[in-house]
Amino acid sequence: MRRMERDRSICLRSEETVPEPGRHVPHHPSPNSGQGHQARMFTRSGYTQEAARQTPLVFVGIDVSKARLDVGVRPSDERRSVPYDAHGSTTLLAQLTQVQPTRIVLEATGGLERPLVRALVDAALPVIVVNPRQVRDFAKATGQLAKTDVLDARVLARFAEVIQPSLRVIPDAQTQELAALLARRRQVLAMQGAEQNRLDRAPDRVRKRIEVHLRWLRAELARLDADLDDVIQPSPMWREREDLLQSVPGIGPVMSRTMLAELPELGRLNRKQIAALVGVAPFNRDSGRRRGHRTIWGGRAPGAERCTGPRWWRRGGIP
Repeated sequence: MRRMERDRSICLRSEETVPEPGRHVPHHPSPNSGQGHQARMFTRSGYTQEAARQTPLVFVGIDVSKARLDVGVRPSDERRSVPYDAHGSTTLLAQLTQVQPTRIVLEATGGLERPLVRALVDAALPVIVVNPRQVRDFAKATGQLAKTDVLDARVLARFAEVIQPSLRVIPDAQTQELAALLARRRQVLAMQGAEQNRLDRAPDRVRKRIEVHLRWLRAELARLDADLDDVIQPSPMWREREDLLQSVPGIGPVMSRTMLAELPELGRLNRKQIAALVGVAPFNRDSGRRRGHRTIWGGRAPGAERCTGPRWWRRGGIP
């Protein structure tokens, strides 16, 4: 009897695994296998309608350098590299348009990425510029300690796949021009302050050269202010928002223009969200029974400069 049962079990297994020619044997998954009716992808005629509707999600990471663009793709782990010029950007845009990725993630590189981001936005591709610190922390958390351009592109693609950062509105060309002018104004002010500090202890011959440079810097500030007027005045919306901001006591032309360029979300977010975006929102540091001090950190970096948001805000904003 035991031999018959053993033979019968072998016979049943052979019937399940080796069907007769021309006969379709439906597959019935185990209730413990995790496969339900929606998970069955194959039928007699091939893929089911559910499988046809399941388009694979594609995530792309692009590492930007002066000479080339390194691209990583998930989940296929494809890698490619193109020169960072007009021809290479056009080739990459054509390839990405065919793939239709769910997310394209780049790091903020101090303005080097802006031409590529503008081209991706114009091509209606979902591009996101993220903080490099977040990507580096993600790489360390996943055990990726080495750092090269190719590895950075793969990490960016994996970051896009796992984190899936939310899409944000990319500033238009006019807003980017306003931000660039304001960033240049900050640079000229920094040079003016440095030269003024050198003036007191400089010898006579050097003092004359510093005074010439200071006169040029003051004239350059006046030219930049005129350029800012030329950018804002043609836009009725910007003029209205600037007038509204300057109606607040203590808000002058420079601060209002800084807020127009750096905080386009102003008026669309609530007070807590805008405070966190600027970097002045206190965050909890509690653990168990311990109640730590609330501190501010994070925030959006101003313009193309690589500094933290709260740092310049706590110094009183843009001079």
